[in-house]
Amino acid sequence: MRVLIDSLLESVKALSATFTVTVIIFVAYAILGVTAFKGRFHRCTDAVGVSGIDTCVGTYVQGGALQNNLWLRPHNNFDNVANGMFTLFTVSTSNDWIVTAHLAVDAPRFPGQ
Repeated sequence: MRVLIDSLLESVKALSATFTVTVIIFVAYAILGVTAFKGRFHRCTDAVGVSGIDTCVGTYVQGGALQNNLWLRPHNNFDNVANGMFTLFTVSTSNDWIVTAHLAVDAPRFPGQ
């Protein structure tokens, strides 16, 4: 039992170094993501004929019910460094990475477009 505890404590040292390097890399890429994509993942709930926040007004029909248009921010975004790190973690775990990739590819040139 003593050998097991000793080996676990030794592995914590190595894992802490790996964790620190990973966090530094995530912070660097999150800052780059904020620089490139801040405010650009927002979308209108009615994507038909909407070219920006100014045209995201009125209502649309969904499932037979009348819905108001809303300008929404998805959970995965780069609006700040914390959200950027969460988005990078989500992408690195292969959880909904394709949704984030589509948002990045469809990002407008300027926020609010």
